[in-house]
Amino acid sequence: MVDNEIKSLTDSEMDEEFYVRMSHEDAEMHAKKMGYIVVYPDKHTLQIDIDSEQQYKIFKARRTGVTNWYSSFTVIEAPSLSGKPFRLHLTLTFSNTVEFTSADRIILQLYLGSDPVREFLSLQALRAGDELPTLFFELPTKK
Repeated sequence: MVDNEIKSLTDSEMDEEFYVRMSHEDAEMHAKKMGYIVVYPDKHTLQIDIDSEQQYKIFKARRTGVTNWYSSFTVIEAPSLSGKPFRLHLTLTFSNTVEFTSADRIILQLYLGSDPVREFLSLQALRAGDELPTLFFELPTKK
């Protein structure tokens, strides 16, 4: 599975995916230029970035295990900005009795099938001192 995903990336995509991580401030400026908004999770929320059918299957298989350790949660599924099949943003909201640190969030998101490159970059941002290492780019809601 992983080998096929890596082979599907060109060298330039690998460079871009693995070595570019914006601070949350840079992400907000980039999002504004592109007409997007940045959405940050609160302390009761996880953001799962699904990029393949396999990642979605991992999420479905592991979600019950998470509820056994934490609590039940609600899931909001939204297509990611690419619009490609199985490209989803999942927002998981837990009860107010469950709180996540940034490190907790990154580990749980990875466990639940979130894009491993995204989670690696979030970890590097956290290690560099970014207080908001996890985020989604979304379209603004229409008024």
